[in-house]
Amino acid sequence: MQNDPNYGVSLCPEQDTQTQAKALRPAFKLIVLGFVGLSFIMVLVTLVRRDVDVLFHNGNSAHIRVPSLFTQFLGSDCEITYSQRDIGKGTVVLRHTLFESPIIVASANDPKVFLCLYEFDVDLRLVKIDAKGPLRPFPQGSPLQTIVAASPWKVEEGNVDDWKSILTMLEETSLDAFRRQSVPTLDLGMVRLYARPEALVQRIRAQMKVMYRSTGLDQSYPTSHT
Repeated sequence: MQNDPNYGVSLCPEQDTQTQAKALRPAFKLIVLGFVGLSFIMVLVTLVRRDVDVLFHNGNSAHIRVPSLFTQFLGSDCEITYSQRDIGKGTVVLRHTLFESPIIVASANDPKVFLCLYEFDVDLRLVKIDAKGPLRPFPQGSPLQTIVAASPWKVEEGNVDDWKSILTMLEETSLDAFRRQSVPTLDLGMVRLYARPEALVQRIRAQMKVMYRSTGLDQSYPTSHT
């Protein structure tokens, strides 16, 4: 029998192929189910909006509604509802896309004013919202024409003192506190990416030197604490 050349060799190759195919079916089903499940989760993640609640040291608060990742691809808005006991509530709407979006909101010296550091393509902009007055038309060519979608209050760009304030806040705020009052740059559900405060400080310092060089104010903002 062992001298038989056909010993140990299947005489039904088609049957062997069918047996192998049946053995692979459960693994293939698991792969397909895993892929479908992962795709479903990713779709949910891109469609979910996130809310960020910020409580300022002066007792005022802000509620930020961050658009979903999917709508950011299409171009969407971020809603910031500011609450102050004397004026009540008001919602400011800022454009939010993949390249232009709010980074962090911060209080100002005036309790009826708050600031929003904004990523405007390759530059940073400091949006100043003043609840003491109504919205006024923006100057022709102002970035605010692109940034601000709606507001019940006056909106203008921050001045040198406002830049000093946001710079000091970034340098003195802990990383956890920074993340609690900032908008994620990328939100994948369980995984969220945020801007780095130290990188923002460097960008602000460089930008202030350019913005205020002609006035000599570039030498007046705080120096690094490190």
